[in-house]
Parts: sequence; C-alpha cells; structure tokens
Amino acid sequence: MRRIIFLIIAISLVASPSSAQDITNRLGIGARFMWLAPKKETHFDNLIKMQSGKLEGKSMFGGTLTYGVSRWVAVEVAFDNSLNTDLNDKVLDIKIATVRVYPLTFSAQLRYIAPPGYYTWMVPYLTFGFGRYFISCNTSKEYKEHEAPKPPVVRDIKVDVDSTWGGHIGGGMDIFLSKNIALNFEFRYFWADSDIHERIILRNNGTIIYQERRSDKIDLDSWMVGAGIKFYFGPFGR
Repeated sequence: MRRIIFLIIAISLVASPSSAQDITNRLGIGARFMWLAPKKETHFDNLIKMQSGKLEGKSMFGGTLTYGVSRWVAVEVAFDNSLNTDLNDKVLDIKIATVRVYPLTFSAQLRYIAPPGYYTWMVPYLTFGFGRYFISCNTSKEYKEHEAPKPPVVRDIKVDVDSTWGGHIGGGMDIFLSKNIALNFEFRYFWADSDIHERIILRNNGTIIYQERRSDKIDLDSWMVGAGIKFYFGPFGR
C-alpha cells in the first residue's frame, strides 16, 4: 500500500498540465486503495461475555464514479471493500470475530480551480456525504472455545454486527496528468455506530437447556486515507 502511494506521488511531481481542469458534464471512473483506521475502543455493558472491543486498521480497495455538475461542484458514488479486520476483546485478550466492511457512499465535492498562471493541474476539494456501511461478521474459533463447557453440554456462540448508515466529511485533490487522467488523494472521517449482538445456546445431548441473546452498540468511527486514479470522459449532457 505504501509503495503504491509513493509511486503515485513521484509521478504527480513530474506532471503539470498547463490549463485548469474543469470536469463540468464529464464522467470520471476511478479505482483507489484506502487505509481504514477505526478510532475508538468500544465498551460493552450489555453483552454476555465481551467487556470491551476494538477493530484493527485494515486496507480497503474500491471504485468511484464522479460527475461534474459545474465548475465548482461534483457528485460521486463509491463502493469500497475492506480486507478482513479483527474485533479483539481488550480484557480477555482474544479475537472475538473477523469483520469485513463494505461502504457504499454518496458524496458532494466542492472543487477549487486556480486562476490561469497558477498550479491549475492541482484541483483540491472538500467532500461530504453519507453512506450505507454493509458489515459481515464471523465469530472466531478462539472465542467459541473460550471457557467452553464440558461434554455432554455443548455451547453455540455467535456474534453479529448490523449494517448501518453513517456520514462523512473530508478533503482531497485531483492531480491531472493529462486532460483525461488524474491521480487522486483523499482523506475522510466517517462516523457511524451499529448494533452488535451476541447469542449463546447451550445444548445437552441435542436438547436446548439455555439460550440468551443480548445487544449493545459498537462505535465504527474511522479515518479513511488513500490514493487512486481516475479516467474522465465526456462531455455529457449540455
């Protein structure tokens, strides 16, 4: 990931198209690599076993679709896919589950194009919007076997995290290598929380003798930082 970012920075330093890059009525298709950095540790008061947990940082990759509404405004939809990240219990010092996040986000960009004679090949922007964060969660074998009862009693334990909505704000920059190709750098902070569920079922010779399900909130607030490339086409529309 770091090698890719360094390579993109090196290329951008030798690229300097002379005119401002206005993407009005143009469509941009892009690919990017991001680093997802969860910000907080979450304390659970209502779950059966977990006392506190924290998601590890992980790489993400995804695609973007950008449309220039005007000289100063663009809209973008993006879909990203994180690599598996661990939810660890900080008190028990074990892995609770493997989590994967799939953000589908919708953003507006407020873009600034410098006057002629300045660095018009660099177009910085502010971005803000909202998204749906789809989450898959697989309970770890380590957690399932932690303090497991003795036969003939068998325990089935499962952890789930619900998909959720969230908002984001950040900034970025398009660095145009040509009229149609731009390198992109972006950072954003998104805030969201979700419901996390823990279910325990105890069976004795196949018969359920005890079951319980509890829920709590998990903090998903995270930084996303990354780089990518965009290919612009058009113009489309009037």
